Amino acid sequence: METTLFLDTDCVMFSHMATKKGTDSKWAAQDVLSRRDHSEAEMRQKLSRKGFSAPDIQETIDWLYEQKLLDDRAYAARYVESILRSKTVGPRWIAAKLKQRGVEQQYITEVLTQLMPPEKERELMAEASESWKRLHQKHATDKARLTRFLASRGFSEHLVREQVFN
Repeated sequence: METTLFLDTDCVMFSHMATKKGTDSKWAAQDVLSRRDHSEAEMRQKLSRKGFSAPDIQETIDWLYEQKLLDDRAYAARYVESILRSKTVGPRWIAAKLKQRGVEQQYITEVLTQLMPPEKERELMAEASESWKRLHQKHATDKARLTRFLASRGFSEHLVREQVFN
């Protein structure tokens, strides 16, 4: 008999947690953040899709900032560091990705200035250029193709010209 009571208590407790999870915007926001970082805009969008009202969303966003669980500047910095560990891309490519995620332009500019100085961009562009030449040996001397490739990877025009034509 005790076992049945224990199971019933667990079921009631689980049911209560599921109900709270479905109706509490702060709980939902923490659940979203438990998977990965999000920008404020992404968080607003996710909470809106879950059916929370605009005042609830605003209250939750304010609470997340108070708890230091949401910070677009820190999010942008972590995102840039993560991308630079795995891809050879330039600042324009990264800026476009951050803008798609709803990060404000001032934070994008700040973070890219700090984490991607011109020397770092030159270094990454040289890596990307060498990689492209290895993969496209037939076209390794085609400057127009290399220029388009580097531009599509978000490197600055003046640095691309410098890399390709010097």
